[in-house]
Amino acid sequence: MWPLVVVVPVMLGLVWACMEVLAASRAHVAALGYWSHAQKDAVVQLLRYAETHDPSHLAAYRRAIAVPQGDRTARQALAQDPPDRERARRGFEAGGNAPEDIGRLIWLFLNYKEAPFVADALRAWEATDAELDRLDALAAELETLVREGRATPEAVAALTAEIERVNRTLAPLQQHFARALSEGFDRMRTMLYGALCLTALALLAMGWLSARRMIERAVRAEQELALAERAVFAERDRALVTLQSIGDAVITADAQGRIDYLNPVAEKVTGWSNAEACGRPLEEVVRIVDEHGGNPVRELPERILRERGPIEIARNATLIRRDGSEVAIAESASRIRARSGEALGIVIVFRDVSRERRIAAQLSYHASHDLLTGLVNRMEFERRLQNALHSIDTERRSHVLLFIDLDRFKHVNDACGHAAGDQLLRQVSDLFAAELRESDTLARLGGDEFGILLENCTVGEALRIPGERRAGAGTNASVTKAPVLTSARAT
Repeated sequence: MWPLVVVVPVMLGLVWACMEVLAASRAHVAALGYWSHAQKDAVVQLLRYAETHDPSHLAAYRRAIAVPQGDRTARQALAQDPPDRERARRGFEAGGNAPEDIGRLIWLFLNYKEAPFVADALRAWEATDAELDRLDALAAELETLVREGRATPEAVAALTAEIERVNRTLAPLQQHFARALSEGFDRMRTMLYGALCLTALALLAMGWLSARRMIERAVRAEQELALAERAVFAERDRALVTLQSIGDAVITADAQGRIDYLNPVAEKVTGWSNAEACGRPLEEVVRIVDEHGGNPVRELPERILRERGPIEIARNATLIRRDGSEVAIAESASRIRARSGEALGIVIVFRDVSRERRIAAQLSYHASHDLLTGLVNRMEFERRLQNALHSIDTERRSHVLLFIDLDRFKHVNDACGHAAGDQLLRQVSDLFAAELRESDTLARLGGDEFGILLENCTVGEALRIPGERRAGAGTNASVTKAPVLTSARAT
């Protein structure tokens, strides 16, 4: 780019110089024409005056000779140090030059007077000074002779011969002046045109080189863009293959919360296909509720976009599938950010944990319940009892605790076998449980021992229960299709 910054001003300068030289050349040609015509007219008028002695011809001579004399005054004003521009302007005006040409005449003289062709022309011009002075002296002498009456034919003939000689002397000087300027201006025009052509060629060459570099850069940029696009597409394909291959469900959405991708696992878990889900609101496809309370998760996109890192949407989350069925899931969500930090979208990753939660629930149940009877075991009973004791101090509640054991249970085991004993324990557990409130706790503490925790119960209400329990146990228990007599004691 910088060569253009240099070449263009140079080219403009050369164009300006060519125009100025051409204008100055035309101005000097015009000035030479005025000078030559006026000088010849002055000679003609002076000769007529010598022939007729008519003063009008002498006046015409003086008007004509004022033109070359004015040009001489201008030349002398410019040659002095410093140049007198105003005097030179008046001189050129007296020389009959057009006002618009005077500035160019002064410019050319001051800037190119040392140039060989201008110096040669100036020498020819200066050589005319003596002849013009001689012509003016002849005019004065002729005027004197006429005025004094001494203009004899012999005297007039001598003056006329001298006037013609001066005219002949001036003619070659004018030709030399014109030829020097013409040849000089031709050389200057040739040089300027050549420089202008070379500058134009340089400009074209630089333009071609610049265009070539621009095309090369454009081609490289296009190639780099193509490579970048291929890399992006390859990365996208790898990402899609990865998303389609992993075992977790992945859902992405834009910053407005509208879905733009579901991987195959997400399609299977949610019941929505990728084509059907794309463009839909996230909460329409991903409906998550709390497993215990059943409370739906609200403003899901806004929650995710507010957080800087991954979040857990809900504890014990359950996904409501498209058909209304429920799936236990473990999930994580995060916003997708650009390098600038701007949020571009949302990604949710989750997996079906229904089996794990069933196993965990079973383990939790077995850890707190008796395997034989299904009742609360000793450890869980003690935990609830501890909570009840704590509520007595903090909430001033009253509770009742009963311990029950079975009479002659060993006899049943010995007589009928352990299977019959187990059946008896289950039947007795069912009889006890049928008489209790939902808020009460019935536990098997071990062997034939049971515990009952009557929460929020007075002692008076509790005293009726042991007799009822013994009566029920003694009349309803049976094993191996034969009644077994047993009883229970509560303390």
